[in-house]
This record gives sequence, C-alpha cells and structure tokens, in this order.
Amino acid sequence: MMTVSDGLAFCALILSGYAVFQTARFNRKQIKFSQNQDRLTDALLKKESDERDKVNCADVGASFVRVGSNKLRLKVFNKGLATAKNVRLDFPNGDHGSLLVSSDFSEKFPYEELHQHQSVELLACAGLGGKSKYHIVITWDDPSGKDKSNPVYLSI
Repeated sequence: MMTVSDGLAFCALILSGYAVFQTARFNRKQIKFSQNQDRLTDALLKKESDERDKVNCADVGASFVRVGSNKLRLKVFNKGLATAKNVRLDFPNGDHGSLLVSSDFSEKFPYEELHQHQSVELLACAGLGGKSKYHIVITWDDPSGKDKSNPVYLSI
C-alpha cells in the first residue's frame, strides 16, 4: 500500500522528469539560436570586409561617346570609390593607330590619377573601312593592389 509520502515522492519524480525534459528541449533551442547568431555574425563580418575592400578599389572602364553628328571619342572613366593611378591602355590586337589620334593618345596616357567619377576622353576616328569592334585592356594601380586590369570590348 502506498502512503502519502510515497505519493508525494512519486509526484516529485514525475515533476523532476518533466523539468529535465523541458531543460533538454530549451538547451537544443539555445544551441540552434547560438548557431544562427554565429552564421549571421560571420555574414555581417564578410559584408563589412567586402565594403572595406570596395573603398580601396577603383573600377576603370571605357566606352565610345558621340559628340555632335560625326565626332567620336573614347571615354575612359573610373566608377569605383578609390583613385586609379598610372592608368594604361593596351590594344592587344595592335589597332590603336586606326582608332585613336596618336598624338592625343601619347599626350594623355599613361594617365597619372583618375579619381572617382572622373573621366578622360581621347579623340577617336572611325572610317568607313575601319573595324567596328575593338579590344582594349585597361590596367591601373589602386590602394588594393598594382596592375589591376579590365578587358573591354567596344563596338562603334
């Protein structure tokens, strides 16, 4: 036969078993929460690092610009956040002579510093018998490193 103290002890045992179960469930949730927090912290650190790297990077490109009805310019621009230094143009196919006015090209390039949102224009001449597509490799130095390059394919 069960006494009152046996009944209370049995109830305490059931209650302590329930407490252990709830504690284990809470600990599992806490571990998942901690893992999610670690993942979010890593993602935030990566994002901040990428943004910090972007501040030190220039992004130099080129395009053709029409001025008036028959005048053509090659516009070299920096849309990055950092200043591009020692900007150089290379024509791997060797066709810069048929595209650019040589004296204008040799006077302006290599370009010493191309700041954010700054551009430089070169006189271009496109004849009827000339090519319509040109390959240019733009190379520059910026705070993130030397000899960064951007191959550009331009069409008239």
